[in-house]
Parts: sequence; C-alpha cells; structure tokens
Amino acid sequence: MSQIVRMRQRKIVRMVLLFASVGWGISIWFVIVPWDLAVAGLREMGARPISDDPFLNYWMRVIGLICSLIGLGCLMVALRLDRYAVLVPLVAWFHFLVGVGSCLLYTSPSPRDRG
Repeated sequence: MSQIVRMRQRKIVRMVLLFASVGWGISIWFVIVPWDLAVAGLREMGARPISDDPFLNYWMRVIGLICSLIGLGCLMVALRLDRYAVLVPLVAWFHFLVGVGSCLLYTSPSPRDRG
C-alpha cells in the first residue's frame, strides 16, 4: 500500500474518532448541569415529561459519565493514533455494535405501541 493511501486512511480514522469523541463527549452535559436543565434539554429533544426522581437523576449522571469517558477514550486514540493503533479495530467494532443495537432498539415496538 502506498504511503499516500496510508496517510489518507489515517486522516479518515482520526476524523471519525474525533467525531465520535464529540458525539459521546457531549453527554458530560448531563453530569454537570442541575436536574431541571437536564430535563429541559431532554424535553427539547422530544422526551416526555420526566418527574424529579433522585434515582433517575443518579442514573442519568452515571450514564452521562460513562458516555463521556467513552468519548475521552475516542479522543485519546484519535490524538495518539500510533500509540493506540491496536485499539482502533476494537473501537470500530464497539461503535458498530452500538449502532446495530441502537437501530434494533429504535425500530422494535415498545409495549405501549403494541396495544
């Protein structure tokens, strides 16, 4: 494979990882903002009304932190591609499986839609 092709591939991989890091990293919003602002943000994205529940508040922050850490991992791999080259296939498979799972979850009917 020529050097130019390899450089283009690296640029594409780096851009995809940077895009993924932003997509995952935006979840930090739900970790640092108060509950009412987080709920307002979800409402703007089309969510139904959410009651002020400490349990939901806690889990929203935990999931937001986990997603943000995934974004940080993507950013680290993108910025140090040579050092973390062995992780690129794992990150690719992870994103593929998350995408397939999201599509299946989004397209399968919920119990409230069935009846």
